[in-house]
Amino acid sequence: MSIYIKHLEAKGIYGIFDINLDFHQGVNVLFAKNGKGKTTLLHIIANLLNEDYERSAFIDFDYINLRMSNESQVEFKSNINDEEIILSLNGGAEKKFHFHSKELKNILL
Repeated sequence: MSIYIKHLEAKGIYGIFDINLDFHQGVNVLFAKNGKGKTTLLHIIANLLNEDYERSAFIDFDYINLRMSNESQVEFKSNINDEEIILSLNGGAEKKFHFHSKELKNILL
């Protein structure tokens, strides 16, 4: 059986909305009006699955949790005031990413 995304929870996206979605094996369809977060959701998933955690600094959020069908998970907590993102893989040790938004954008672009 292949591994797939089982659940995604994201809170405080751009200070406007939360995402709480269950996914199922096979094809999943996303639809909503413009400006409801579809593209942001895809960016979150791509960043996490590609282990491109620094790119998450471009998305304003409080909390993100991505759980896979094999129960592995990636959890992010953001502290914008301290310019820090805390990463936890499978509930284990946390890794902190410190960034200065302007410097990080110059590195990644």
